[in-house]
Amino acid sequence: MPPSEISDLFSLSDFVVQRPSPSQGAGLGPWTLQAHSFPRGGPLSEQLRFALGYALLAPSIRNTQPWRFHLRCHDDRRARLELRLDRSRVLAVADPDGRAATISCGAALTALTLALSQLGPIPHTLELLPSDDDDALLARIHVDTGAPAPAPLPPESQWMFQCLPKRRTLRGPMAARPISARLLERLQAVATRDGVSLHPLLPGDPRRAALVELIEEGEALQAADLAFQAELARWTLSPGAASEGRASGLRPDPGGRTFATIPTEAEGPAARPRPARGEDLSEGSPVMAILATERDTPRDWLRAGDALLRLLLRGRVDHVWASYFGQPLERPALRRRLAALLHELPEETLNTTPENTPNPLHPQVALRLGHGGEVPPSPRRALEDVLEQETA
Repeated sequence: MPPSEISDLFSLSDFVVQRPSPSQGAGLGPWTLQAHSFPRGGPLSEQLRFALGYALLAPSIRNTQPWRFHLRCHDDRRARLELRLDRSRVLAVADPDGRAATISCGAALTALTLALSQLGPIPHTLELLPSDDDDALLARIHVDTGAPAPAPLPPESQWMFQCLPKRRTLRGPMAARPISARLLERLQAVATRDGVSLHPLLPGDPRRAALVELIEEGEALQAADLAFQAELARWTLSPGAASEGRASGLRPDPGGRTFATIPTEAEGPAARPRPARGEDLSEGSPVMAILATERDTPRDWLRAGDALLRLLLRGRVDHVWASYFGQPLERPALRRRLAALLHELPEETLNTTPENTPNPLHPQVALRLGHGGEVPPSPRRALEDVLEQETA
């Protein structure tokens, strides 16, 4: 897309944002990153640590932040970075195979490579799943500052990088105004790569009602699952968590895990926001969408994480926010029905698997997209808590 067309969609004035202060609570420091503070003339280890700060800002299931990094500097120009899945932070009930955690790590990896490509830029090469014997090793990055400098990022990618500290999850109501067809086309374009595709469900699409039914069915199953509820409680922050130093987990937003509807005038201003259900859930989601892959392997999960972050950042450029519907993806039977829904199979086949369909799609992320106002960031662990560093 030519830069002249991109500039028609948004202006650089959109990047003015109030940054949180590290003193506002535990885990908010990483959100204060500013690219102009990059230690351009400093040691390679300092430059890589700075770039790693952007990886911390990636989204993750229940804000578990299931990643660990290993940094080894061979000398003053060569280094190796490794991304590992932290199995101690994989949700045993909601995500037993680590699929969602790997997607989260894929998003962190893309944040890191965007930073390496924008800052400096720092020449690097990337290997996905480099070891057959270590399935927790998700990626390895080789850095060599003596190699030819990579080409600058295109303008759209540069603006997406600038949006990394601005990205948030909006679990509250979204504005009623629709996402323009032109912008939706760009969102699909940045998310469609390496076997990943984005499938928007717009108002009037009958699949939206089917998705709402799957969400509500999944929520009912999870509400009755004591093990799930115990796990969710462990990863939900208490109101005083920031002062207690807790830097991971979900804020207890009103409205639970979908989003909150605003009380009606008849209910009065004192009424608490409530979870959106049925038509409210559909009407409060300007765009519902499914991110899907052609296969369902760890490599595909990493690529889904890459596509997810690019989608979120490109949306954020134009003040589009997102939140997630995990319910239909955290139960295998519901996920199979969601796949059937994507293929628009007849309703009587929704309880079967789509293996017999040509080129079956595997849903990886279900989300809602829409315009909205500023929301506070979720806490993040400090770099020291996720990084092991050694020298040659």
